[in-house]
Amino acid sequence: MDYQEAERYVFGLTDYEILPRQSLSFDLGRVEHLLFALGNPHLASRTIHIAGTKGKGSVAAMIEAGLKDAGHRVGLYTSPHLSTPRERVRVDGRPIKEEEFARLTERIRQAAERIEDLTTFEVLTAIAFTYFEEKKVEFQVLEVGLGGRLDATNVVHPEVCIITSISLDHTEVLGSTLACVAYEKAGIIKPGVPVISAPQEEEVEKVIEDTCEQRGAPLIKSKQEISLEYESHDLTGQKVLVSMDGISYQLTLPLLGEHQLENAALAILVLKTLRVSPMGIAKISWPGRLQVVKEKPLTILDGAHNSDSALKLRLALGKYFPGTEPVFVLGLSQDKNASEILDALLPGSFIFTSPPHPRAASPQSLALLAREKGISFHVAPDLSSALDFALSCARPHNLVCVTGSLFLISPALSHLGVRVLDSFR
Repeated sequence: MDYQEAERYVFGLTDYEILPRQSLSFDLGRVEHLLFALGNPHLASRTIHIAGTKGKGSVAAMIEAGLKDAGHRVGLYTSPHLSTPRERVRVDGRPIKEEEFARLTERIRQAAERIEDLTTFEVLTAIAFTYFEEKKVEFQVLEVGLGGRLDATNVVHPEVCIITSISLDHTEVLGSTLACVAYEKAGIIKPGVPVISAPQEEEVEKVIEDTCEQRGAPLIKSKQEISLEYESHDLTGQKVLVSMDGISYQLTLPLLGEHQLENAALAILVLKTLRVSPMGIAKISWPGRLQVVKEKPLTILDGAHNSDSALKLRLALGKYFPGTEPVFVLGLSQDKNASEILDALLPGSFIFTSPPHPRAASPQSLALLAREKGISFHVAPDLSSALDFALSCARPHNLVCVTGSLFLISPALSHLGVRVLDSFR
């Protein structure tokens, strides 16, 4: 099996990232059976497990950077990918090689012959665990794919659990209330295992508190333990003042956005729990998150994919790039609340396009909404056309921001002459 065959096999399985969400069927028994056949590789390393609605990947990448800088061998498993599934499985910052991906896929295919209905995500999860075991990583940092309670990653015995900010998302799967979503996310909490939680809405906080109490898990609330204060920024990141345990120090964070201070607080508390210096966070590599890729005209990429993330993006643009008027190149998935996202991003003008994804919303549907709201817009048939139009129309006071879906980031980077894999070194 070569790499192309391996990709076809993995993504030829049931792939819930492209299927309608209503069709999801969770069953941890499948992945447990598969991992047992592989010798339980998921139990070979110390584990950091991360659930939440927003910021999971950023927190995971910060923890990876801190552990790696301290001299530890680290495996990182995140989703989705920007350009290649190999990005999802990294050791010491480097994506798994094509030949290793193919070899492990063949091994897992053979082990899975008697297991029915395996999904793409379950097999990718097994590839990650098997690869991390082979590479003898000391730590594996795992981002939950969807939810938490029944996610394929929720078979580990973690050393620490993290719950990032929770908001309504994937409601057709996780439930229509914050409490329902929180219940699914809190499913990663294990008896006796410390839980580090971001500031949450009251009803979310109660679910997390109750779950920790029921399972005897110590709860650490980041807002009570640490504070991060913005000091300055440039196009490559920001300087923040960290205050914890009566001590203050400056930290370089190569990610823009006030929400990244909240994510960094979680990462620092995790590293403290593991007795590791947080200064390595300065070496994080995490593209597609308020990433400045061009200065003239100022061009920014951000994978904000729900209304809460969109609002944080809009606030960040106002704070970090004051005096600019954004031109949004926007593409969304069908399951997103397009009306709320548009409202969150205002004021601004819009160029609607379609992410290269089977669940993409049509630009025409976004145009109908925009017309109802009296928003200035243009419709482009594809991302390349949308970007070219935005760049050609941008005036000195404008910035161009590509957002709405992580699936836009890779083709946008490619169109602008930036290779995603160059960011993972």
